[in-house]
Amino acid sequence: MRAYKLITAFGSPASLKTRAFLRWANVPVRETEASALVLKSAVRPRLKSVRVPVLVTPSNEALSDPRLIQDWIGQHEPGPSLTPGYGHHRFVSRLLESFADEVLSPATVFVSWNSDMEQATARMGVSLYPDLDEKQQMRQARLLSAQLMHALDVRGFGKAEADQSRSLITSVISILDRHFENNAFILGNSPCHADFAIFGALAILRETPATRDMLAKAENVRRWLAEVNAPFETRDGDFRKAYTLPESLNELVMLAAEHFLPQALEACDAVADWADCNPGNMQLPATLSAAKRSEAGQRQRRGHVRAEAQWLLQRLLETLGEDLPRVEAEARDELLLAMGYEGLKNFEPERTVLQTHHVFRVDLRTRRDSGASHQSTEQAGYALMKAREAAGDSREFDRVIMG
Repeated sequence: MRAYKLITAFGSPASLKTRAFLRWANVPVRETEASALVLKSAVRPRLKSVRVPVLVTPSNEALSDPRLIQDWIGQHEPGPSLTPGYGHHRFVSRLLESFADEVLSPATVFVSWNSDMEQATARMGVSLYPDLDEKQQMRQARLLSAQLMHALDVRGFGKAEADQSRSLITSVISILDRHFENNAFILGNSPCHADFAIFGALAILRETPATRDMLAKAENVRRWLAEVNAPFETRDGDFRKAYTLPESLNELVMLAAEHFLPQALEACDAVADWADCNPGNMQLPATLSAAKRSEAGQRQRRGHVRAEAQWLLQRLLETLGEDLPRVEAEARDELLLAMGYEGLKNFEPERTVLQTHHVFRVDLRTRRDSGASHQSTEQAGYALMKAREAAGDSREFDRVIMG
């Protein structure tokens, strides 16, 4: 059997998440670290952009999204599933996965990177530019480090939010440490999607001494990190058999809902706004201006969100559209009510976001008529799209770390 090829990057939660998953799936993999040369010669020609990780299948198909990599392996390789048996457990798994990918990962990257910027920058320079001397490595790496910090700041993970990011990480570690006192994994004795997503986020903390200390007293979390990342040929554990969730996991679910769902719903508004202002265009920009309604019903601009957040929400909503047995449906509804999102099961975004050819696009089949042409906005959007297409590898460096 031909081996898979995996391209990963230093400091990338998505790379850690994917590597651990492929070990668990027990598929043969040859891994390569993403240097500047590898990005230029092996990644950009396949994806037409710079993204990491990249999995090249034995049939020479390239996959760059960790969630789609997991889906693909689940469909093409034998082995246990990441999908829990109960419907409301599937919802919990997807919610925690979305929270980890969209909120927890950028928070841990910022805190880890910011705790020792010089060390992180030096390690990135060695990783990306192994053929340059140390001085040239640092010169290049400092430019890319500044780009990464700007990308995180735009997403709301900057120095102004440093205390909030550290507090969020600390809360997650504390909750998980209590949960893992009596549970091997998130939803029982077998890992689900959430295990690998949260692993990718928290494993970054082990990269620097300052953030490694955040895990020092969390013995159960450290054990779980080792278990998720261990190479097993088989997994014999089962998912949780009880309908109810442990109190510790309920606490984490509420935290995830509080931090992920509002920005995901804002992303739905932002995608609809962008589509109305760019009729006929499909490819969405990496970030969108978020809109939040005031009490008077007027919209006020604030911050940025990603179309990816809506795509993750759509995957989450799929679990709410399942035809479940009565007991499971009641458990799901009780959970939504406790979260304060009972209406989520009837929610449909105004536009649908698709991930095709490694980019996020608006599904024109869901397009609704808008009231005006917004010609000037169209022109600005077209110019931005062309500028992004012409961007060099270094301009897209944040995708190497954040996917």
